[in-house]
Amino acid sequence: MTRTSGKVARAAVAVVTAAVVGLLGAAVWSAPAGRPDQESAELAELALAGGAWATAIKDIAVPAQEPGMLVAMHAEENQEVEADQLLAQIDDSQAVAIQETAYWKQLAAEKEAANPVSKDFAEASRDVSWANLDSAKKANEKQRDAFPVWELRRLALQWKKDSLSVDQAVHDLAVLEMKASVQRAEHKAAQLDVGRRKVKSPMKGVVEKKWREVGDWVKPGDPVYHIIQMDQLYVQELLDATKYTDADVLGRNVLVSFRRPNGETVKLGGKIQHTSYRLVAGGRKFLVKAVVNNQKRSGFWALHPGQLVQMEIQTGP
Repeated sequence: MTRTSGKVARAAVAVVTAAVVGLLGAAVWSAPAGRPDQESAELAELALAGGAWATAIKDIAVPAQEPGMLVAMHAEENQEVEADQLLAQIDDSQAVAIQETAYWKQLAAEKEAANPVSKDFAEASRDVSWANLDSAKKANEKQRDAFPVWELRRLALQWKKDSLSVDQAVHDLAVLEMKASVQRAEHKAAQLDVGRRKVKSPMKGVVEKKWREVGDWVKPGDPVYHIIQMDQLYVQELLDATKYTDADVLGRNVLVSFRRPNGETVKLGGKIQHTSYRLVAGGRKFLVKAVVNNQKRSGFWALHPGQLVQMEIQTGP
């Protein structure tokens, strides 16, 4: 239901108001947002309720990424968690052993790649070969045939061989460095494999459901925890498309209010950040979503997903 309010001043402020209905029953539960079927169900319930409705922005079932037995569970239901916080541990004993093996292989490969002895020796041999050849040539300049032609050819061949040995040593060191890079990549992959056995929270939120216990066997994709973001929520409402357009409401501030069971009226601020291009109810309604900053009362979040509220949207200048 919508209405227009405000005193006559520099501009009129149109206000859209939805009736205060209170909390939905405990059976109402919102599945992870963003699915087409879920959105259609929410639109149907909004149209039926005729008001503004709070939904979760992020509502995520946190899965296991690797198979194995759960050896530790670090979070309980209703507990607040931070982004990247460790929630559960899958047995990683074998993965850790593989990681340690990869680590030592990496060190060995890097040490071998950093060893310059073969290159240094090849360069020293080349320098000696050149010195021998040069001495023989200078000796022949002073005394003809001091070194026969075949000896000069042998010395020249030795110098060529030792020069190529330097090239080969440089090539071998480059190959060893590549092998060290392969070992570094394998070590990193082993580290990632260990990390994938840690079930971490993808966001800041509250544990809605703990699906597993220590000793349970999980497969990739099995849900372990259900986390809901609570510091910010969507409040959405169907507006009359014959009275309002996207430009009237998008980016506008909102004031969300509702009454708690103890009689306290809670007011929360937010802003419209989404308007739907899809019209519903025979082309007469369109959905708007506001991101609302939640607050705590007595240590618990005041606004919950599934709660019906009153939302006022400033649509005037």
